[in-house]
Amino acid sequence: SRYNAACLDSIGNALPFDPRPGGPVYGISLNDTALYIGCDAPCMYAYPRNNAACINLTNGEANGWNPNISDYVSSLVVSPDNTIFIGGNFQTVNGQTRNHIAQTDLVFGSPTSFNPDVNGAVRAMTLKDGKLYYCGFFSTVGGTPRTNGAATEVSSNTLLPWNPTPNGTVNVLLAYNDKIFAGGFFTSIGGLAINYAAVLDTISGYSSPTWNTNANNGVYTVVPYNGTLYTGGWFSSLQSQASATVGAVNISAASLNSWNPNADGFLNTLYEYNGKLYAGGDFQNIGGQPRGRIAELNSATGLSSALNFFTDKAVNTLLVSGDTLYAGGNFIIADTNVHAYFCAYRLQTIIGSNEILDNVQIKIFPNPTSGKFELRIIEDDGSSSLTTSSRFSKVELRICNVLGEIVYQSHIVNPTSYIDLSSFASGIYFLNVSNEQNSFNLKIIHQ
Repeated sequence: SRYNAACLDSIGNALPFDPRPGGPVYGISLNDTALYIGCDAPCMYAYPRNNAACINLTNGEANGWNPNISDYVSSLVVSPDNTIFIGGNFQTVNGQTRNHIAQTDLVFGSPTSFNPDVNGAVRAMTLKDGKLYYCGFFSTVGGTPRTNGAATEVSSNTLLPWNPTPNGTVNVLLAYNDKIFAGGFFTSIGGLAINYAAVLDTISGYSSPTWNTNANNGVYTVVPYNGTLYTGGWFSSLQSQASATVGAVNISAASLNSWNPNADGFLNTLYEYNGKLYAGGDFQNIGGQPRGRIAELNSATGLSSALNFFTDKAVNTLLVSGDTLYAGGNFIIADTNVHAYFCAYRLQTIIGSNEILDNVQIKIFPNPTSGKFELRIIEDDGSSSLTTSSRFSKVELRICNVLGEIVYQSHIVNPTSYIDLSSFASGIYFLNVSNEQNSFNLKIIHQ
């Protein structure tokens, strides 16, 4: 079994990935083959780790990185110099005093000499040109007055003039070209009355007077891609136009983009990967489809793809690497199993009645089914000849139950197959059609 977290392969089997964080996950960051997580509890069921841990992506076990942080971690930023910045509500790291921000190595978690000494919790951070920008709930940095926002040069540990002074929570900071995007629950930042989202100068922290999304409620996440800033949060409108908790504006002028997935609950996180947007939060519908708090969205249309994962409570943070999506949050259940606070999915796991990959389409009908259904493999040109495609020289069919147990297995020799599961119990089954190069996956609902 998998008590707290798991990675599912393309047919729903649990892979050897079981990190078991002990409480809600708020931040994740990736470096090569290791995943760093920050949370609000002792991390890792089998390995003593306080509030932060590093997971080997091959086997799901904790490696030697152990910063032993005294309180919760809300933000992590891996640096190109093989260190990591940690922000949160802590006072010590590996027994050394580090108030609310620390930098450690990536191997053992030992703190470096970097020590801004912030007198309150840090919630959001971003790194640009050797400078760490951060916001939270504080009034001084190193004894110098700074209200909820500051920046420190990493190499010299020098407090910089950057001073945006937000009057409320900043949930996200993002360095992009010569700008710092900020989103949160503020109504004033960088010397201007601006609600919930702003573009800040990288030197002074002043807000741009010409850039204003006019969001009507809090912003939790921003992602730039292809000239557009994708935004998520609690708002219901941008630029006085309906945009339910997720929308997009032009990066240069903040003019409204027509992209509108229209979620029915708030968004905590957006992540762009290979031109697709991955959304996490506490929604039940988004992009025109029912989706349980995680969705893959088309960056042009805002429509949800066939990916259909589910968690029972909010997703706080996610990222994508290769063919795997990692998500952390407050959830206990992912899909139908207990995977508390953290889960991972192979993105080729497409749930629906059709699957298209590499110019081949897999169809099953009917679905839902009473047990008997037809499986067809069709080329995009409409042909049904399996033998004409070298991709399907040795094609195998497997069907698994929700426990990952193979209940049906055969070789496919014809483009159309008739399958009978009527003797099996009603429920969800996962169908996989594969050869040595390709894998196609579908969910079957047996009523």
